[in-house]
Amino acid sequence: AVATTLEQRKVPFDAKVGGYMTGLAPRAAAATFDQLLSQTSGTRDRQGDTGTDDESELAKNARSLTDKDFMLPGGVVFSYSNFGYSLAGAVLESMSRLAYAEILRASVLTPLGMTQSTMRPSEASGPAHATGYRADGQNLVAASLSNDTRIWPAGYLWENASDMSRAPGLMLQGRVKGQRVAQVVRAKALSLPELKPPARQESPVTAEEMT
Repeated sequence: AVATTLEQRKVPFDAKVGGYMTGLAPRAAAATFDQLLSQTSGTRDRQGDTGTDDESELAKNARSLTDKDFMLPGGVVFSYSNFGYSLAGAVLESMSRLAYAEILRASVLTPLGMTQSTMRPSEASGPAHATGYRADGQNLVAASLSNDTRIWPAGYLWENASDMSRAPGLMLQGRVKGQRVAQVVRAKALSLPELKPPARQESPVTAEEMT
């Protein structure tokens, strides 16, 4: 969804996100789209679990990131971060002035015919759906529906088996309703920085040495 929007608006992938969303901390504002999408922004990670259903929390979470949430300089090394993806999604909301769930639906899910997929548990739990279970001592109990809008872009998409198989199937076919899949799902070539390993040493390598 982010890549599609950037190409439609002719926004460079190396643009700093602070130019498209207000209220960000200096380090967050200095991150570029390609750093966030390629997981090289240097942002720390947080575990994905159940948090909140309030969709306004995505933007609030992005603006709550501080410079301390960035452990490394941007573009130094790959390090997976739910925060990085969520920041990219929040900036996408700011650019489009739409909720992330609606942007994803319009730019990716609907064009691919994934009509049963949604970010919202309230929509997913309406039709027949599978129920997950977790161990509670010697018993199995039904697990609650996990959702955390603060990091929605990092996951949390609800879909059925038919929709799950549709995207890779269409990519193999190469076309969706006469259009090339590449025109619907933008596959931006995000290359990781080329790192030169430091000379072998006994002491730990610091971020400064890696740059």
